[in-house]
Amino acid sequence: MESLGPHAHIIDLLGVFLYKNDLLCIVTPWMERGTVSNFIQTEPPPTYRNNLASVKQIADGMAFLKASNVIHGDIKGANILVDLAGNARIADFGLSRFGEWPPTLLSTDALTSNPSSYTFLTTVPDHSASLENKVTHSGAGSSRWMAPERLMPEYWGNLSGKPTFESDVFAFAMVIYEIFSGEVPFHEVNIHMAMLSIVQGRRPMRPILIADDLWIIATRSWNAKPTLRPSIHCIHNQLGQAARND
Repeated sequence: MESLGPHAHIIDLLGVFLYKNDLLCIVTPWMERGTVSNFIQTEPPPTYRNNLASVKQIADGMAFLKASNVIHGDIKGANILVDLAGNARIADFGLSRFGEWPPTLLSTDALTSNPSSYTFLTTVPDHSASLENKVTHSGAGSSRWMAPERLMPEYWGNLSGKPTFESDVFAFAMVIYEIFSGEVPFHEVNIHMAMLSIVQGRRPMRPILIADDLWIIATRSWNAKPTLRPSIHCIHNQLGQAARND
């Protein structure tokens, strides 16, 4: 975190200390309004404009991380804090890692091309009969927000479920759902069924209050093929346009 430098939507690092001589802990500022998950449930009824502002701030922070070649690895509402001014701050870098160097960029037209050119949710390998027995929690992280290639890396030809920039984008789409629905992804089922749903290609239902352009961003960020998900820079640009049109 110290190597990142300051950013308006990344939690600041104040220092580190050893707890009971063996547990390394970090010190960050106290975020008066808690997590973005709690914020949208306990503050006055949220407006579309405020929700969109939170989503854009998170994307802004993630774009900064991508530019710094840092994969967060555990993007979810509970790991995004809100300061006294109501600004979202990405926190909890316990699973973060550096990406490959030089970093690879996804196509910047991933949100503006003809939707018919995408294979959203149609590219999940056809192993339905064995999924229920084989779906596992591959590595650390939060399963309800986790991309399918992390939950079952072997079906995507991967050796491990380590986080990537593409899986961070998938998790970001889950956070969009979380902010506009007030619920965690697949809140209606247990964690095992949530993981199974993701791997089988199912995604959360559209929240009532979300606009078309933002829902398009979410659904394309959920593409079963990591390489067909838009880059966070492309998403950030599109959110800026959505904010200007709001």
